[in-house]
Amino acid sequence: MERNIVDLDVRDILRAKQEPFDIIMKHVKELKENDCLQLHTTFEPAPLLKLMATKGFAHKIEQVEPEHFVVQFYREN
Repeated sequence: MERNIVDLDVRDILRAKQEPFDIIMKHVKELKENDCLQLHTTFEPAPLLKLMATKGFAHKIEQVEPEHFVVQFYREN
């Protein structure tokens, strides 16, 4: 089954020294069963990975550039 990608780039928020947690959680709350949240960050968000696991999400991480990580969060079926 193909997943619907919901793209969210928070790199500018992080570079501005602001916290994107509320924006990320808003998107997570709106995800449908087959959606995949594709999150762009400036670092590997270890605490978020653990939190999302407690909510039933698996993840994949790809480092695209030194300060560009793409994390995909999805529910395992």
